[in-house]
Amino acid sequence: MTHFSCTPAEEIPETLAPTGALGLTSAQLQARLDEIHPVGAIDRTETEWFRTAVFYEVLVRSFKDSNGDGVGDFKGLTEKLDYLQWLGVDCLWLPPFYDSPLHDGGYDIRDYRWIREELGTIEDFKVFLDAAHDRGLRVIIDFVMNHTSDSHPWFQSSRADPDGPYGNYYVWSDTDEAYSDARIIFCDTEDSNWSSDCERKQFYWHRFFHHQPDLNFEEPRVMEEMFDAVRFWMDLGIDGFRLDAVPYLIEAEGTNCENLPGTHTILKQLRAMVDEEYPGRILLCEANQWPDDVVEYFGHDELTLEMVTEEERRYMWEEYAPESRWRCNLGIRRRLSPLVDNDDAKIRLLNAMLLSLPGSPVLYYGDEIGMGDDPWLPDRDGVRTPMQWDDSETAGFSTALPEDFHLPVIHTFGHDPEHVNVARQMDDPSSLLVWTRAMLGIRRHHPVFGTGEFTDLGGADMAVMSFLRHNEHETILCLANLSDTERTVTLHLPQFAGVTGSSLIHGQDAHPVESDGTLSVPLWPYGYRWLQMSSEEKS
Repeated sequence: MTHFSCTPAEEIPETLAPTGALGLTSAQLQARLDEIHPVGAIDRTETEWFRTAVFYEVLVRSFKDSNGDGVGDFKGLTEKLDYLQWLGVDCLWLPPFYDSPLHDGGYDIRDYRWIREELGTIEDFKVFLDAAHDRGLRVIIDFVMNHTSDSHPWFQSSRADPDGPYGNYYVWSDTDEAYSDARIIFCDTEDSNWSSDCERKQFYWHRFFHHQPDLNFEEPRVMEEMFDAVRFWMDLGIDGFRLDAVPYLIEAEGTNCENLPGTHTILKQLRAMVDEEYPGRILLCEANQWPDDVVEYFGHDELTLEMVTEEERRYMWEEYAPESRWRCNLGIRRRLSPLVDNDDAKIRLLNAMLLSLPGSPVLYYGDEIGMGDDPWLPDRDGVRTPMQWDDSETAGFSTALPEDFHLPVIHTFGHDPEHVNVARQMDDPSSLLVWTRAMLGIRRHHPVFGTGEFTDLGGADMAVMSFLRHNEHETILCLANLSDTERTVTLHLPQFAGVTGSSLIHGQDAHPVESDGTLSVPLWPYGYRWLQMSSEEKS
């Protein structure tokens, strides 16, 4: 069955947003921006900053409300930058905050150059960005190249006037039979990649929800629009983009329409433009593909359940999301704490692994205090609830009444603000928050975690991970016990014979390597250790 889009065509501004935001011409918008003070104090000559950075994903609408309307905003986020600087993260990642009907959490963009009204203004964003830079915090934002909202003026014009300037901005067909080898990604909500439009009397292509029509990158003007939108935010001073859903930019008959050469050509062109015009800015690509395919994107991807076999996916669902309400599309919509049954030892172990394994660590807002989730909320809203700052009824998120919040505060016992909040944990030296801050500080002082090589040491005990992070300056031995029983790890490390592995983590013991290279280290249930073996490896 295909979906029918019969939404009345919206009044389309003359500029249609390629030359300006909704309701504003380019000249009007530039006049506003010219009044904003310049970019803050970030060293743009430091082009490799991302290799050692810890990213913090923060939803603007759920972090702090500054005006009492129940919705977080940029002014509220700016108020909490001192906290984020104190925590020790390096870069803030902001999911979409653009103008949007919010049918997909903001990933259904209606205007690439405008901010949803309740979140603030462009001026508010610039003040936030400069304040973040002044504190040494970089900022990247989500950018959706694959699709727009069906309420975007481009789509409304395309469906109303097939022969007009925007008629070819989307992928249209007289039938819904093309590209039949492409899988349906949101298989729990969609039964076709095509939907019928009653106004244009054609089918349009969408790899995600039917209200998110795919852009047509065979049309050169679409690429120009994307470049211009990227330049708009780069000119404001952001430090990069997380590019959403990039494997699906090009379609071709007889293929699965994923990872096609044309897609890589587009991304290489974008990368070249950014490198030439904005050196030191990064592009993180969401490429939820099998590892062999991810390699082509020249980096590491976030691990999702799209990247495992069906058997492995069923196992993960049965173990961590046995109830269907905990699942979303092919993934799991749960926060870390409830995912591991609120077990503090497991939470710390998994975070220690996150910070020591190769790749770019990303902390999700609130996970540093063990926030819970609300599985009864629709879609991904269950993990997008307000940040819990204190033990008050409103969690310190807003002065509005709780019933006026855009999403309710968590009320599950053990995860409610009375038990889980920033203020309480800041005063407790044994808290998860203080521990997280300390671990981030250790990682910051040892760049080898971000830039060093990774060597898996293997071992007979499948419940224990042991590996080295090393470069020409230092070597760190990382151990992780994934079981609920005590383990003793015995390793043969002749290159470190006679060396004492000194613990980087406060309160843990040092461990000497015997003259024959034998190292034995006890690990408590779900225990972890980071041992500095030497500043230089012995030959």
